[in-house]
Amino acid sequence: MHNLAKNNVKNLLRFKDIGANREAFIRLDKNERTIPFAKENFKEIISRISSEDLVRYPDQSSLYEKIADSLSVSPKNLLLTPGSDAGIKYIFETFVNKNDYVGFLSPTYAMFEVYSKLFEARIKKFTFNNSLEIDLEDLFHSLENIEFKIIFIANPNQPTGTSLSDKTIDKIIRICERKNILLVIDQAYHDFSNLRPREKEACSNQNLILVKTLSKGYGLAGVRLGFIVAHEEVTDVVYKVKPLADINILAIKAAEYILENENIHKKYVNDVKRSKKIVKDFCQSNDLIYLGSDSNFVHIRGIPCLDTLKDELKKNNYLLRFNGEGLPATIENSVRISLGPPKQTKEFLKCLEVPLNGLKAE
Repeated sequence: MHNLAKNNVKNLLRFKDIGANREAFIRLDKNERTIPFAKENFKEIISRISSEDLVRYPDQSSLYEKIADSLSVSPKNLLLTPGSDAGIKYIFETFVNKNDYVGFLSPTYAMFEVYSKLFEARIKKFTFNNSLEIDLEDLFHSLENIEFKIIFIANPNQPTGTSLSDKTIDKIIRICERKNILLVIDQAYHDFSNLRPREKEACSNQNLILVKTLSKGYGLAGVRLGFIVAHEEVTDVVYKVKPLADINILAIKAAEYILENENIHKKYVNDVKRSKKIVKDFCQSNDLIYLGSDSNFVHIRGIPCLDTLKDELKKNNYLLRFNGEGLPATIENSVRISLGPPKQTKEFLKCLEVPLNGLKAE
């Protein structure tokens, strides 16, 4: 470790992912869109980029207008970010001082804790029990009695796939407003849930920020584009820490195209919902434990002979997420599967049949 690095950076525990070659695989491990866009979609996006675009800093104004129109808010209530990661970091840079209290669920999106430690905040975790529930009494009591600067809630949450109800979020918002706590809701997986929209609410409430991304429901993880929705005074102050020209031209053109062609987004979200039912039915027919979610992934427990499954996945070029120990018991030692079109899901389930058939043969 470099001797000039800050101590709080040296002490961060990070999994180093430099983008191992995954091109040859069917990638069901990172909650991305599981299939490429159609060739005609890709060609149309690329055709919108001119040679002049490559030598100039991108104009973001048209994308602000398109996102604002899609959400029925003002562009002044938006702030584009290169992925929701950057939006979260901008919020820390704007609001969090050393020793401020920051709260978040656990387990949850890893960057909440990473940035809390990087900015030397004091951390309060609200831990999921083995039934994937949060102790709401403890949460509400803590909000009333700890001088929090910010509460981060991924809703739906990752890796649990669960959501706090709209009623619970309503109560948290009321307390945060009364106690002058900033509530940041990470809505990365919102498109796959039945949770109600909160954009207009965020535009009128200075204590509420929504962090959104086009990586999940819109399938644009590769271009790194997100945005925050908030009161104009919030977007104005967060803008002060935002780098100049941080959104690239490919991200802008791809996002504009996808927003203009909402049917692509709607089809993908509907495909995920249909695939959930296919996996659930498969699990019920094979005595496996199906753990649904409000996101674009599900968990399966009770798969026998995991080594056999891993061999079959390798043979058929699939990548999955195998959950180890240290998670709530409900999802500990489970397999997490990112979902896409039903046809792809059915093909994948054939791999699961191999260890199951081996068990029946015994």
